[in-house]
Amino acid sequence: MPPPTPAQVPPPPTLADTHSGLPDRLLALGTESKARLLSNRTLPESVPRRDGEGGLPRLPPDTTRAEFDRAIGELRQILGGEHVDINDKPLVDGWYVEHPYVFPNH
Repeated sequence: MPPPTPAQVPPPPTLADTHSGLPDRLLALGTESKARLLSNRTLPESVPRRDGEGGLPRLPPDTTRAEFDRAIGELRQILGGEHVDINDKPLVDGWYVEHPYVFPNH
């Protein structure tokens, strides 16, 4: 598949769209940079984060599943289960300027 051209890549968000967007004066340069970055992709857009045993996310080096589970259990006791999230979702390769998160104002 040929690399995307700037015309084929959706432009990055601007400051008018989000707090982390680009200034309007840099939009053309940002779109060109995004297209160049995406054209260099050598891996699939999404890579699953599973260990060889098909368990939850890969563990840190020199950590057993039992140690990991015990540490997560302790964190859930201290912080509350609703505040501990094991991110086992696929990693999505993309454009760092576009944040998928929405932070409510508190």
